[in-house]
Order: sequence, then C-alpha cells, then structure tokens
Amino acid sequence: MTDAVHNLGRAALLVAALTEGRVELLAEAMDDRLHQPARAGLLPWLPSLLAAARKGGACGAALSGAGTTVCALCTAERAREVARAMMDAAASLGVGGRSEVVDVAVPGARVV
Repeated sequence: MTDAVHNLGRAALLVAALTEGRVELLAEAMDDRLHQPARAGLLPWLPSLLAAARKGGACGAALSGAGTTVCALCTAERAREVARAMMDAAASLGVGGRSEVVDVAVPGARVV
C-alpha cells in the first residue's frame, strides 16, 4: 500500500512537472517503487542504464511500460549526450539495443 501511494503521488507530480515545465522535478516524479524493482530482477542492467541517463544529463529516466525500453526525459540540447551515455553503459554491460531521440513537443489532445 505504501508503494502504491508513493507511485500515485509521483504520477501526479509528473503531470504537474510537465505542465509547469519544472524539469528539475522529473527525477523524483519518475521514481517508481512498484514496477521497476520487480522487473530489475529480470533486467539486471536497468539500474546502470537509469544512472547513465541521469549522469548523461537526463532530467529523469524510467523503464517504459513492461520493458525492455528505457525512457529518458531531457532537454533537446542534451538528447544526444543522454542517448550516447545510455548506449555506452549498455555496451559495457553487453546489452544490445538502439537509441532513438524523439521530439515530444507536439500539441496532443485538445478540446475544440
């Protein structure tokens, strides 16, 4: 129950941080106590990739969905550095994969 409450609070913080452009809150907002710890047993490289993303300049990073994608949020100026840091960390651990830098500055859903 404690972990579920933690995650619900972080979900609300994530929405607020993104709405207000408060990138400094993203690391805390993306802190997960339910899904990532459970999956880290199956993906032992996960903590290292998350740390590499943050060290590379990501504002926050998390396992995306059920995995095996790792998502890092960062400014456009840091995107290539973050991707490189994550790829270097993966390579050093013998983990294959690819990086993609995507732009999320799209309008999204609107009520007209």
